[in-house]
Amino acid sequence: MTAESKRLKVTCLISLFFGVAGIFCSLMLPIEIGVSVFAQLSALAASILSIVLGIHGARAANLPSRAKGLRSFALVISILACGAFVFAVYKGHGFTYFAAMCLVATILDLLVTIFAHVVKRALDRA
Repeated sequence: MTAESKRLKVTCLISLFFGVAGIFCSLMLPIEIGVSVFAQLSALAASILSIVLGIHGARAANLPSRAKGLRSFALVISILACGAFVFAVYKGHGFTYFAAMCLVATILDLLVTIFAHVVKRALDRA
């Protein structure tokens, strides 16, 4: 396994772990006064997207030729997670911990997108 694939795999596993922790936190943490339930649901959706991308990316890191398809998939997931972050800020009336969970999920998904692109570029050079 190349160094690029290892970085992709580690980032995907971190995204997977965060997704599991995010689901637990978004279901167990109480909703603050004045915060909409939709902010909680957007954090839940961003966590589920992180789990899906973590599983798909970790499998693709084992076989680097599958990283081509992962790049576009990760970009779509990143855009959806960014939308969940914006929605959580809007419905939460500011930056709440649900919005913070969406922001971390978005950053991890963007890192997976970047590392998938690096793996694809390394394969094209080889």
